[in-house]
Amino acid sequence: MITALPDWPAMMDLELARHYCGGLGEKPFRALAAANGVTEVDLGPLRGLLFKRADLDRMIDNLPTRQDGDATDDRATTRDPAAAALQKVRQRASGRRP
Repeated sequence: MITALPDWPAMMDLELARHYCGGLGEKPFRALAAANGVTEVDLGPLRGLLFKRADLDRMIDNLPTRQDGDATDDRATTRDPAAAALQKVRQRASGRRP
């Protein structure tokens, strides 16, 4: 498990980026990143694929707050913030407002 970092790095691998975004699972993280245009940067064979912290910050800043949307009656998604965020991404992608 990753503990709190005093300063997050400017570029992060998948695991660190997921934790930076609240500990999302890989599939919800990748869906959220794709829906927000966040892609990995290829630094070649030495460093591999990394996410820019600035891109992750932009993605997080663009997520709707609870006041922005209606409260959902789906108790499963209200207990799981990652599932709720993914549900909103899917609704937006289908052209519906959450």
